[in-house]
Amino acid sequence: GSAVSLAALPTVSRRSFPLCMHNMHAKLLETKHLKHSARQQFGLFLKTIGLSCEESTAFFRAEFTKKGMAADKFMRDYGYGIRYN
Repeated sequence: GSAVSLAALPTVSRRSFPLCMHNMHAKLLETKHLKHSARQQFGLFLKTIGLSCEESTAFFRAEFTKKGMAADKFMRDYGYGIRYN
């Protein structure tokens, strides 16, 4: 299959994600956070559907920082886990 881009993620989530991944995506958009195991599962899923490491990091950073977290704190606390998951 073809890789999914960050721009297409909302549409693909609604139309094609398995229910569990759609729910994780919706929860992240709602709460601006996912617990560690959910973040790992969702991150691996994003990698599997073709989102690049940079796009995945940008996506998580954009959501996590909407709740007031500084971008540098996000990278310090979560960047490694996203890159090397």
